Amino acid sequence: MNVRELLDALEKEAELGKFTAYQKISDLQTAILEFLKRKFSQRKSRNTVRTYYSDLISFLEDAAINEFIENETGHIPIEEISREIIINHLNRFGHANRWQNTDKEIESKVSEASIEKRYRSLHAFTSWLLENQIVGIDLMWKIKKPQIKNKIPSAWPYEFIVKFFDTFDMSDIKDYRNATICVLIADTGLRIGEVVGLQEGNIDWISKTFLVSGKTGQRVCAFSDICGQELEKWLKIKNKELPKTSFVFPSFRKNLHGFMMNSNSVTHIVREHARKAGIPDSYKLGPHSLRHAVGAHLARSNVNIKMIQKQFGHANISTTQIYEEISLEDVRDTINSNSLLKKINEIKGESKINNALNERIAKVKKKLDK
Repeated sequence: MNVRELLDALEKEAELGKFTAYQKISDLQTAILEFLKRKFSQRKSRNTVRTYYSDLISFLEDAAINEFIENETGHIPIEEISREIIINHLNRFGHANRWQNTDKEIESKVSEASIEKRYRSLHAFTSWLLENQIVGIDLMWKIKKPQIKNKIPSAWPYEFIVKFFDTFDMSDIKDYRNATICVLIADTGLRIGEVVGLQEGNIDWISKTFLVSGKTGQRVCAFSDICGQELEKWLKIKNKELPKTSFVFPSFRKNLHGFMMNSNSVTHIVREHARKAGIPDSYKLGPHSLRHAVGAHLARSNVNIKMIQKQFGHANISTTQIYEEISLEDVRDTINSNSLLKKINEIKGESKINNALNERIAKVKKKLDK
């Protein structure tokens, strides 16, 4: 069974309410699978659950290889997991996959973001173990979260966004759908998973909001009048031309999840049209760049940072504050173009020219007087 099939099975069991009683969980493998199942039941996005799976299975394999704590059944007993084992696992990330090759040190460093992501996965998992009394101690006690500096995201300038939307052929139903997806992201800043999972029943046309399920659980997001008009146009076409489905942006082919689009498809769509628009590769060409453009625009428009946080579904305000740094670029541009020093230099330059002219005129006058 590959990862996709495993996650499909876990998601199905979560939907059917097939959970393992906490008191029956005795080994790490079972605990991880149950944790993932519970995350599905909490409406966490598939990408989030997949990340948990990747990080926790990596931890499980690392523990089995380096800590030698498997029992006779080949399973790792929960009681054998200790704080030291977790610390050792995180420390081994000085080099990529180092534990798989102890004879040769691999030079490629794991990014700070990758280490921080694994820390978060382990923290969520061990907290869940403690909350449900599967373990009796906090396994992450006093293990400090890696400090990484938030990078200013690459937000597309306005002119790029205009060119981007000009690349869609609105006479083609697929392009119409794709353009409306991008309109929605550019208006609301939704994540890809939130867009593809959006259903018609989640839209409140009176309050101009919709309920989305994403990285931080469910939240209510607002959309503008313009976006609402575009959505209504698309839904009329969709409901007339495509098979009946509750998804706002359905796939044109049925899959395991009915007509739900794949997030990777949206990424491909945005990249394809970004390249058509001539947007340089130095800018990130995925849908998240549109999300960043919204955040940057709202910050430039002096929207309260708490409002942006609520709309974007950021668990931590520090993530949202990145957009304030983006807006500082505008401040820098303004200061640069309206600099007092620049004005002084201009005046100095004018003075030099005037002085030179005056000297020239004086010399000419002297000659005439003679």
